[in-house]
Amino acid sequence: MTVATQFICEPLHDLTRQLLFAPPKKRIDQILGAERLHDDLDADVNYPLDFLSYRITGYQPETTEATVLVGEAVLPDLRLLIDALSRTVHVPIDPQDPVESIRELAVRLHVSTKTIERYRHIGLRWRWTRLPQGRRRGER
Repeated sequence: MTVATQFICEPLHDLTRQLLFAPPKKRIDQILGAERLHDDLDADVNYPLDFLSYRITGYQPETTEATVLVGEAVLPDLRLLIDALSRTVHVPIDPQDPVESIRELAVRLHVSTKTIERYRHIGLRWRWTRLPQGRRRGER
């Protein structure tokens, strides 16, 4: 089983494509902003696209966008946004925010790695990071 790769909200898919052109340092900030936003959102609440964009980019557009997105659809799309952006840059590991590989998380929770993949489908966010040996892996 793999994580869904199709965005539900086309505006978030468009935003992701735009953010891929940002300088690497800016992309790192946007990944961290998207992670904070993901952790703050409520699936039962609808959110204006301007609010979501501002929380990710820090940019307040001069015109207001009337698009409102359903929280339940925004959350999986934020995980895809984080996945897409984190594949393109090296996000430094913050000692205050420890990361674990899928295998490490599975061992700690006493579940299989397949179960961790299922958790990704129901809300566990992840990002790609670079190991000291230069390999990349998905992190929680």
